[in-house]
Amino acid sequence: MSFENTEEISSTINDLSKSIYKHNSEVGWWDDLEKLRSEMENVLDFIDDEDHKSEVLNSINTSINLIITQKLALIHSEISEALEGLREDLKDDHLPQYHMFVVELADALIRILDLAGAFDIPIGSIVMKKLEYNTKRVDHTREHRSGTNGKKF
Repeated sequence: MSFENTEEISSTINDLSKSIYKHNSEVGWWDDLEKLRSEMENVLDFIDDEDHKSEVLNSINTSINLIITQKLALIHSEISEALEGLREDLKDDHLPQYHMFVVELADALIRILDLAGAFDIPIGSIVMKKLEYNTKRVDHTREHRSGTNGKKF
């Protein structure tokens, strides 16, 4: 199986990711990251001692990784909320025309695309490549999954 319009789909997802990040950055959700990026530029421009520069950059990178960790935890929380909505058959509080399960999946997707946009990850391209790769995986076939030691779910 191959996917049609791969480039167009990749581009659309990448554009959406960039748009979500741009909006969220403009309203302050990424201020900490922007401050760290600015500090990183200052370190590169103003610290001459290579050992000290390396130490400061490592500290900044650790802080950036903590921001990523926080964003991943928020993605996880959206998935947990989707599970809660499914288990309890709840309507969403903010969009009551939809089931909580689907709204929380949308929230998780928004957060994933936002994170990808913040770090210039071409997530659309990677998704399409991963989909294509998965079509060739033996362990993703019906026969393999139904066999001994196959992935049941």
